Amino acid sequence: MAKLQLKSKVFIFVILISLVACTFKKKSDPPNTLHLLSIAKIKGLDPIYSDDLYSGTEIGHVYEGLVQYHYLKRPYTLIPNLAEAMPEISKDGKKITFKIKKGVFFQDNPCFKATAGKGRELEAQDFVYSFKRLADPKLTSAGWWVFDGKILGLNEWREENTKNKTTDYQKEVQGLITPDKYTLQISLKQPSAQFIYSLAMAYSYAVPKEAVEYYGKEFINHPVGTGPFRLEEFNPSSKVVWIKNPTYRKEYYPSEGEPGDKEKDLLNDSGKPLPLSDKIIVYIFEESQPQWLSFLAGKLDYSGIPKDNFDSAITSTKELKSELKTKGIVIYKNANLEITHTSFNMEDPLIGKNKYLRQALSVAHNQEEYNKLFYNYRALSAQGPIPPGLAGYDPDFKNPYRQHNPEKAKELLKRAG
Repeated sequence: MAKLQLKSKVFIFVILISLVACTFKKKSDPPNTLHLLSIAKIKGLDPIYSDDLYSGTEIGHVYEGLVQYHYLKRPYTLIPNLAEAMPEISKDGKKITFKIKKGVFFQDNPCFKATAGKGRELEAQDFVYSFKRLADPKLTSAGWWVFDGKILGLNEWREENTKNKTTDYQKEVQGLITPDKYTLQISLKQPSAQFIYSLAMAYSYAVPKEAVEYYGKEFINHPVGTGPFRLEEFNPSSKVVWIKNPTYRKEYYPSEGEPGDKEKDLLNDSGKPLPLSDKIIVYIFEESQPQWLSFLAGKLDYSGIPKDNFDSAITSTKELKSELKTKGIVIYKNANLEITHTSFNMEDPLIGKNKYLRQALSVAHNQEEYNKLFYNYRALSAQGPIPPGLAGYDPDFKNPYRQHNPEKAKELLKRAG
């Protein structure tokens, strides 16, 4: 269905995250334990089903991909993760060659029978296997769209396995080649500047074949990755507990970022080995009030401010109220890459064929009032589809149909007929 954006009624949410100095601690918890929250149930911990924010966040604690985004640099910048360096790309843009880091091991797990439970080294072939899982028609991955029509021979491999009783992972894919243990070559049907960015998504993270076969249908609840944490407890509707992976490789907190990061204390941990926490406990709150009360009781290290509690926490000048400051709570403001928009149905005979009517509705909309009523002024009204923090964002651009102007709306309605 063809659609046109109604107004750049797009919000980049500014989430107010409160941090508390003294949190609830169990005697059994390590001293460096982080108490976090999720506002939705965790659907599972298999990368190919990471189609929601909350499951994807948890998956990122244990699994990793070839590339990742620099923690501090803006606009968001891709850097190597499980790759030694950024890939070599052929002149025609169709062949992408990655060198895999040596000495990276999957966490210890009973699935590795050949090594008596000792985690084995990551290989380029693990990415070939993981990419094939994403394409496997019998697994109905939520992320197949990432590779659909892009990698040479992968669609054909998928189509052929649709007809087979069982998926043939031994059959090669023309565009996924491993010349040696640590080299992965990806051949694309057409050049794609966006493709490398898709490799930072959880869908393309590396999983070991041994774990998938060992756990079968329960693999979604038994993650085995190369990441900084390993799963200790998993209750999708109440709590997820992660503990530091003792076999995690040497990685360090960045020592550079953006101007002003030092003043914001974002470089205080420069050069420290990762992860910074020994344990992470994620509590599931599907209702905002229990979440907020738990935070105020010191059981959570941070919390967003529910809409109904905004006025009790924030002053008219958008500062934290003194009664919360006395508890050791501080406020942190950060622009989120979350976009909300409204669209016209261009197949509607009235709306779709009348440009002036669409423009009139756009300028008639009071975006400031909408922000006040629904977001407590915690949103930025976007002038286009690219949010701050991404390459291509222009802070000086002003969309002429994003400005509230009732008189102009009346003129446009006259032209609309």
